[in-house]
Amino acid sequence: MISSGQRLIIHLAMGQLSVSTGPSTRCSAKQSKNRMGRTTAPVLAAYRATPHESTGMTPNKLFLGHEVRMPIDIVMGLPPDDGKAATTPHDYLDKLKNDAANAYRLAREKLRASAERRKWQYDLKVKPEQFGIGDWVYYHYPRKFQSKSAKWQKSYTGPYLIVRMIEPVNCVLQWSAKAKPFVVHIDKLKKCYGPTPTSWVASKSQ
Repeated sequence: MISSGQRLIIHLAMGQLSVSTGPSTRCSAKQSKNRMGRTTAPVLAAYRATPHESTGMTPNKLFLGHEVRMPIDIVMGLPPDDGKAATTPHDYLDKLKNDAANAYRLAREKLRASAERRKWQYDLKVKPEQFGIGDWVYYHYPRKFQSKSAKWQKSYTGPYLIVRMIEPVNCVLQWSAKAKPFVVHIDKLKKCYGPTPTSWVASKSQ
């Protein structure tokens, strides 16, 4: 049995329309480019009847609680589950409620799995920076000024000296030996490889 999205695409093909519901959804009418207004609604219908990769469900299933009926269903027939019609309004409401609850439960599980997969793929390219006491770093501290483009402004200040580590992700910076130290997150730091002042951490420990 073919899916609802496939049935809708077959129905559109019978209407002499060429529809693609891939990553870059496109629509082209064979007869004239001026038919774009007429093809917008069928293309949107095909999009709503196509399962999304992130949820595993069609927008129709999540929003309406069931798949839409198409004229091609008369020829191809309905899926096995769609043939079970409710006999009373109460049965219909109960079935709609149960179908919606199951659809949203499956969508949440699918979204959770997709999020974990994307995080795993992102973490493969992440290389954590190691900082320690005595390292000179720049501190990300962007400021906005009127009549100045943020593209031409300095986003980092410093260099600062790391005088103490607060595990696992914080550290204490100090501008000079007499300046007030402050706590920052290590994600806002980058190492300084240029000229730096003389470190005063060793003199404090003596």
